[in-house]
Amino acid sequence: MGRIKQEVRLEHLSRFPAEEAQLEPLLNGFEVSWARERKAYNTSLSVYILTPENHLAETFGLNTQIALFIPHYASFQPRLFQAIYQLLNEDPLNGRVDRNTFLLLCGNEADKKIVFDYITEHARNWIPILLTSEDLAEAKRARWGIRHPLASQIFTRDLFNQELPLKTDIDFFGRESLLFDFRDAISKSQNRAIFGLRKTGKTSVLFKAMRSLSEKDQIALYYDCKKPRIRRLTYPDFLSLICNDISEKLGISSQFKNLEPDERIERIAQHIGKKRRVCLIFDEIEYVSFLAKLDPHWHIDFINLWQTLWSLQSEFRNFSFFISGVNPTVVEIDKISGIQNPLFGIVSYQYLTGLNLSELRRMLHILGRRMGLEFTESATLALHRKYGGHPLLTRKACSFIHTAVQIEGTERPVSISSEFISMHEDILDENMEFYFKHVLTELEDFYPDEYEMLKMAVAGQRLDFSEFATDASLRRHLESYGLVSIDPKTNIPTFMIDCLRSYLERETARKEGRQYRIRLTTGDERASWLKARCHQIVKEFRALNVAIEDAMVTSYSRMDTFFIRKILLMSDRAIQSLLSKHSSTFAISRSLRKLIELRRIAENETISFPI
Repeated sequence: MGRIKQEVRLEHLSRFPAEEAQLEPLLNGFEVSWARERKAYNTSLSVYILTPENHLAETFGLNTQIALFIPHYASFQPRLFQAIYQLLNEDPLNGRVDRNTFLLLCGNEADKKIVFDYITEHARNWIPILLTSEDLAEAKRARWGIRHPLASQIFTRDLFNQELPLKTDIDFFGRESLLFDFRDAISKSQNRAIFGLRKTGKTSVLFKAMRSLSEKDQIALYYDCKKPRIRRLTYPDFLSLICNDISEKLGISSQFKNLEPDERIERIAQHIGKKRRVCLIFDEIEYVSFLAKLDPHWHIDFINLWQTLWSLQSEFRNFSFFISGVNPTVVEIDKISGIQNPLFGIVSYQYLTGLNLSELRRMLHILGRRMGLEFTESATLALHRKYGGHPLLTRKACSFIHTAVQIEGTERPVSISSEFISMHEDILDENMEFYFKHVLTELEDFYPDEYEMLKMAVAGQRLDFSEFATDASLRRHLESYGLVSIDPKTNIPTFMIDCLRSYLERETARKEGRQYRIRLTTGDERASWLKARCHQIVKEFRALNVAIEDAMVTSYSRMDTFFIRKILLMSDRAIQSLLSKHSSTFAISRSLRKLIELRRIAENETISFPI
């Protein structure tokens, strides 16, 4: 049983004695540690700090103290919420209590609706626990005290259901090393880029970096390049928009207004000075690049824009640029239509893949506990294996798990095991089909070769995939997404995200009107397929012959038709024996290994005749 500290009785309840009766039902779970009257935005209210007892903290995942607000006015108005927001960010609440979960006493259900409407409209990430007079009276009578009204509100919230980029720290997990690198780059006026599949959290990372900049009084400007109002702009118009935004931040909107955009940005850069930094953030860069599909004027305007910005950075050193997209083609390619790419060599980049196991474990623990879901280690491993740590896919899966627990009426907190996930796997995949497609959309739109390689991988076209994988950039991109791992010896891919592999198998088969996962050739195509494969094998045999002749191995200095047939009929064990004799000769060793690989591929694939 909790208690009210003596200081609270002497300093606060002596002035507001009626509030002691309101606190009494909360003592079956909380200690009242601190209290004061506070005024803000013309609103007066009592502010308490409550310390949850161990059993309550364990049940509801309350890891810190929480605030209780008791308004001194009957009506709930917007200024009340402004006052609460301010007080949560002031001492002693700031840094001591949870800034997102708090208790608020209200008169009736109508007041509850006002609070929820306000939070919805203003996109607050608050998780208020609203208690009416009736709730307090029931808690005082009930055996379980305050736990029932807490459970009815906390456990019904779906904290995993976040589809938009994260704009507050409460929902942000992992990426610490990346953010540290970003902060260091800004201080040195260096450029950074992050690439990866859709919804891996790229925009959330950029927003986090912006919040960090604003705390240091630096200027960060964010441009979502896929927005029509941005991508439709020409180079001069986009540069003018950037000039206007910087000028507004600096408070010099009326200066340099009549100059041409490229001259104006130089004058603004001079005005910024050497100590202050401006970071321009370009999200979804493909839409305003030479890869643009919707607005082809960017095939040229991209060069003009970045020639201007790169020249600006070189001269004044108070600008830095952050770029985000699907893959680094925009910064890797050295020339565009014969003209040097201004971004080539000036941007350091990383791929943003899924959360690692440690980061995922932390997310499931923190958010799950607040919803009454305790994810076991086996469940964590199963989710990581199926969704590869992809933030959106994992969150949506956990959201559906939350819904499944609600439908089944299971009392919370409840343990979620790998068996529970397996039992609901079909309904999970069915509900998440749209999100699987969403993750791969931009890969299909902007990088069709890479998307086609993935289709080959799931359709059993191992040799075709192997041929594409000889292109180092294609291979590197696919592996860097965290989608596949490609064996360096055989070029055979292994999918790292099970759900996307299953989706691609189903979707590719559906589009091509076939019943089976493996892609089969028609009768008319089989002859040409077999001819192409035989040609590939003969090509490798000739390479082997050249390697043997170059090595001047006496026993095999010539490879006539008879000898080719002899090797073709040799068992794998015999070839391995030959391989061991010449293991020191790299060219021969490599060719013999390739021979074994090609023969196995040919033997396996001839049965089903895939393309």
